[in-house]
Amino acid sequence: MTTKPRGGARAGAGAPRLVPGQTTEPVQVRLDPARKAKALSIGDGNVAKGVRAAIDAYQTAILPNGENTNTC
Repeated sequence: MTTKPRGGARAGAGAPRLVPGQTTEPVQVRLDPARKAKALSIGDGNVAKGVRAAIDAYQTAILPNGENTNTC
């Protein structure tokens, strides 16, 4: 019989966090085919990455009336 404990978390296991120190929440988004294709294009084949990049770009965009959309 082994003396090493079995199971438990492994150090460094899993994908790294998107933003260090922050958790993420799973969401489900329904997109029409054109928006899905755009998100795939923006995210280099990854819809979720494309949606996150589009939201980040939107938050830094300047609206035509000069207002910044960054409200977070």
